Amino acid sequence: GNTYKILGRTVEFKLLKEEIGEHWQQLCKDQAKPSWLKVDFDRFLIEDSENEDADNAKSEVDKIIPDLVDAEVQKLQKQVIGQIKVGYLVFYNLLQAAFFSIITVTILNRIIADPYDFHTATYDATITYMKFCQILAVLEVIHPLLGIVKSGVLTPAMQVFGRNVVLFLVISSEERLHDEKSVTLLFLTWSAIEVVRYPQYALSAINYPIRIITWLRYTIWIPLYPVGFYLEGSVVWRSIPFYRETGYFSLSLPNAYNFSFNFPLYLIFHIAMLIIGGTYLYKYMFKQRTKHLKNLFGTTTSKKKL
Repeated sequence: GNTYKILGRTVEFKLLKEEIGEHWQQLCKDQAKPSWLKVDFDRFLIEDSENEDADNAKSEVDKIIPDLVDAEVQKLQKQVIGQIKVGYLVFYNLLQAAFFSIITVTILNRIIADPYDFHTATYDATITYMKFCQILAVLEVIHPLLGIVKSGVLTPAMQVFGRNVVLFLVISSEERLHDEKSVTLLFLTWSAIEVVRYPQYALSAINYPIRIITWLRYTIWIPLYPVGFYLEGSVVWRSIPFYRETGYFSLSLPNAYNFSFNFPLYLIFHIAMLIIGGTYLYKYMFKQRTKHLKNLFGTTTSKKKL
């Protein structure tokens, strides 16, 4: 409302109009204004300036609102995309875990039922699931490329490529390998690693780590990786005479492409790369184990004051 302030030799009045749009023709009731009464025009507001201030304020609001709306829309989009990624990763990892579990249980049941002849026809009972899992595993190379997961491409590419060469080219293409004990044990080793790895990945996607599963994920590979490397090398080495005999996947001169390829020779190279790649993966997994178990269990340090 109206106010006044006594300031030494002067008295300051602040007068407000009763209604918006009302115009004052004069300040005092009488036409003549006393000589001692002055108007502070620095604080004098007229309707045009009020409207201008209101328009400026409205203009600023009009500028801010679209930015706020865009920010909220982008935030919502990120949340939706994030939830879709999480749902997809959980589904993918649980699907892989389910199929590898079927392979593991199938092989273990056969070993228990017949410890001496468990490998006979085990390939036929598990190969469909194994092929499905390994084809699906190609997505693990694509995931980091698309930003679905924050990891490198090299490690999954090495694992997926190495396994798929052994599975699709070496084992599946040569029937005489199907009932080899080393093939069945290789399938069991691969599956034993994955039935722990994929559930741990699914739990990580929803930020719900379970200590025992995380510990198993970064511990069980210690004995299983060397076993897997040895079995892969044994199967590849066992296949070399067969592919020399059949000539499958080899290309000899002369031919329309003027190019030759010796598949048995490549298999020897593959074994050498298996040793090199296996050493790299082993060191890599030890670093991952240290990192993840440290984050999971933490470290305690104590200092004694002397």
